[in-house]
Amino acid sequence: MSANIIVAASDTNVINALNTILIDRNYSILVEHSNTSAILKVLDEKIELLIVDLDMNINTTVDFIRIVRKTRPRLPIIVLSENPKIETIQEILNMGVYYWTFKPVLPNEINKFIDAIEVIKKKGEK
Repeated sequence: MSANIIVAASDTNVINALNTILIDRNYSILVEHSNTSAILKVLDEKIELLIVDLDMNINTTVDFIRIVRKTRPRLPIIVLSENPKIETIQEILNMGVYYWTFKPVLPNEINKFIDAIEVIKKKGEK
């Protein structure tokens, strides 16, 4: 499956780990180092998945996810974080984020999530 995925992160370890996972799966990856540029890509491009590093800037990232939910309510979102507050997790999950995981990025975990998205997408195409 070749699809566009936005990775909104500034952590090079996260970006490198996701690049390895997603390139192996034949995805086209757009890396954005700020929430502002990521939101413009979400609005301008056909995106299949958004992966967000919450640690980039927690306050603006929560607002960023809120905007994405209003403009692209069905876009699957994965949120990564190193040490989030439980209140932040609850707020983001209440916004309809599909999946939350802790850093470091675990390839097996991300692959399972992407497999689930692909199954859901195929069912929707029938």
